[in-house]
Amino acid sequence: MSSVRVIRKMYKRIKLRTNPVCKKCKPLNKNPVSIWQVGKKFNRDKYKLLFVGKTGRGDWGRTNKSGYVYLNMSDIRERFLTYSNPYWSYTREIVTRIYGSPEEGWNRIAFTNIIKCTDTDTVDTTENSVKDNCILKLGVIQKEIEILKPKNVIFYTGSYYDDQIDGLIDNLKNSFKGENVVTLSKRNLRAGSNGNRLKLYQKELLNRKGNRIMRFLITSHPERQTEERFVSNITRWIKD
Repeated sequence: MSSVRVIRKMYKRIKLRTNPVCKKCKPLNKNPVSIWQVGKKFNRDKYKLLFVGKTGRGDWGRTNKSGYVYLNMSDIRERFLTYSNPYWSYTREIVTRIYGSPEEGWNRIAFTNIIKCTDTDTVDTTENSVKDNCILKLGVIQKEIEILKPKNVIFYTGSYYDDQIDGLIDNLKNSFKGENVVTLSKRNLRAGSNGNRLKLYQKELLNRKGNRIMRFLITSHPERQTEERFVSNITRWIKD
């Protein structure tokens, strides 16, 4: 069974949108969005790279019978290959540098959001209560990671979800029988030509023998970042 089908069954099992935890949330748009992409070659790829955005902005449509919006991955692929805004174009360039072409990269990466519902059409205004409920109490992103078993996870979340990501990684330590979570570095590169710093926080989940199970990069959202600095730093981290 494909990873996407397993994840969809998980959404149904936890009753995404209608379970008691979700009922406590009051986002503007309470239509949780499914995972965006799992490439056909993801499970065999040496990087097993998962990109995690913040929250899916805007209205993505009606929920299905299971209570969530199932995204058409062909439509998401079109955004990835053609959209010019930084979120898509910078990621497309990173993937091209890793895999040689965006088309090949699309077949090898996975994409999701850390929050499944949204409070905004523009700037992320997700309340801490919604973050805690979705990420830590219900643990949707945790369950997706448990199913996908990525080797490299990149959070495009800036500093808005640091506490929840720390909690998420601690929970994953138990899921994967890890022994330790190591913070490798916390860097904020000085402001570029656009006046914004670039966040690069690195963590690793290690097993009892000290071998890496999974690693994490918590970085700035691509918007308001200079392209070459953002792309080159993320690409370097992936290849390291």
